[in-house]
Amino acid sequence: MDRKAVIKALNDTLALEYAAVVQYAQFSYCVKGFRRLAVTDWFFEQGTTSLTHARLMGDKIVALGGIPTTQVGPVKEAQDLTGMVKLSLELERRSVESYQAALALAADDTALRVLLESRIEAEQADVEELEKMLADPTQEI
Repeated sequence: MDRKAVIKALNDTLALEYAAVVQYAQFSYCVKGFRRLAVTDWFFEQGTTSLTHARLMGDKIVALGGIPTTQVGPVKEAQDLTGMVKLSLELERRSVESYQAALALAADDTALRVLLESRIEAEQADVEELEKMLADPTQEI
């Protein structure tokens, strides 16, 4: 396993998790209208979950002999709830791709592979939930 490459890949995921913390927090503050009470806590909880993921990545980077990044990935803003959900979906998809890229480098490090696979599973669940949120409510079940 190329430790430098793995550390770089993990730092890429860490930067995206930092971005998710900021983006989800900002969305939780900015939601307006009738749906505000239904979604503000959900956005804030997503940010809290991203902070937990960031801690896992930071701890693993240090365990591998690296230094966790302080760089924050791109944070995007939206003015309406649909835009916020679309940007959240985009960020979660990028996170899945980033974790998959790190997994491809994990080689025979079973503990690292399990950690990354569990993060991929969690991020993919978020992708699926956001896709459901964006689904046309007039479609038949």
